[in-house]
Amino acid sequence: MERALVEKVELAKRDKRVLNTLILEYTPFIKKCAAVVFFKAQQRQDVLTEAMLAFVHAVQTYDSNIREGDGAFINYAGTVIRHRP
Repeated sequence: MERALVEKVELAKRDKRVLNTLILEYTPFIKKCAAVVFFKAQQRQDVLTEAMLAFVHAVQTYDSNIREGDGAFINYAGTVIRHRP
């Protein structure tokens, strides 16, 4: 499954439709990561928007030649989302 995900990530770098599909498929994951950094002072929708932007950044910066193995992209994306300034 990871190889198929990595292939989608690579395609999403060039094709916005694939990127949008990837975001929709991984919205539950993105929400889960965003919940970790949710603060009462912030609006939930703002946090989710920031998390989605971080997910897009993770897609754009992911290098499958450096990061390999099961769950490599998911781990990378989660880290990017949780550490988004």
